[in-house]
Amino acid sequence: MSEVRRKYDPEFREGAVRIVRETSKSIVRVAKDLGLHPGTLGNWVKKDRIERGETEGLTVDERARLVHLESENVELRMERDLLKTALPQASMRGDLSTEREVTTSPAQRHCLRAEGHDLPPRVLHEVRWGGS
Repeated sequence: MSEVRRKYDPEFREGAVRIVRETSKSIVRVAKDLGLHPGTLGNWVKKDRIERGETEGLTVDERARLVHLESENVELRMERDLLKTALPQASMRGDLSTEREVTTSPAQRHCLRAEGHDLPPRVLHEVRWGGS
């Protein structure tokens, strides 16, 4: 049978962490006094120390930003890969001339610049793909 997880409100967590921080009692002792598992209280104390800058690690805000940047990175890579395949095909069909104004999104311009193309904001000049 599975164990039921207990939920603790933020005030209780903060109070328990404050007891550890402001007294000389160990995490194990405070956890026993409050009826908590020492690992649970230890995790709360660790997060508090990171947030206060006392220990190295990512804060909650930094972790959220990292997740956002990683997902944005995945999206930009997919757009870049799509452009890599779409533009040469369009060029082979004659849909693109060597100098032509092409509307591009900021993400597309970012991908093209990352590939080494120095582009004005809305114009592509002699885009070369695939090494030549």
